[in-house]
Amino acid sequence: MALRLQTTSACTQLPPILPNLLEIPACGTPPPAAALLQDLEFYIDIWSDLGLLFSDAVSGSDLRNGIKNPPREAPSPHRIHLDKPDYKMVLQVEPRIAIPLGHGPAVSVLVARRDTNKMARILDREAVDYVDRNVCKAMAYEYLKFSPAHPFTSRIRAWVSLLFSSVNDDDYADVFGIEIDFCDAASSEREVLLLLDMLDWK
Repeated sequence: MALRLQTTSACTQLPPILPNLLEIPACGTPPPAAALLQDLEFYIDIWSDLGLLFSDAVSGSDLRNGIKNPPREAPSPHRIHLDKPDYKMVLQVEPRIAIPLGHGPAVSVLVARRDTNKMARILDREAVDYVDRNVCKAMAYEYLKFSPAHPFTSRIRAWVSLLFSSVNDDDYADVFGIEIDFCDAASSEREVLLLLDMLDWK
């Protein structure tokens, strides 16, 4: 599969698709999310044509903690991004993994609720085919699948970004971080939790 090269972040180029979906009602306080971030477990798997490359179960709390000490080789765009105070869900990958960009990498993310033992899909083996070598990031996305209780919700994407420090001559990316975001509609923990509440939990 040919990789589509991006020169800037796909998220920053796109206007919000659903700007009013998660706004606080003018008449009162925002509705509480059904689950807390620490009640959620995220299952992240990365494949390529060569087989399974990465598989881990990560608590929501660990994603919130992010990457406190990026590796010395991390390029400045990542350092600037990770140092910003805005909300992020980032996993530090230790040990780092080599992702073969030329061998059809794909990513899946499921989320489970510990309080109900239900699961929902975020990404289902989506191709990592947006590669921005200027900022050392490779991205995949999928439109979220919402519960039938929310039939008129606009299409909202979930993005997974592989943060890498370099790419060698064989086109292997040295990945040190994985970021999950919903930049179309959610930019805070409360908004992310409300968005996840709307998924098709089974």
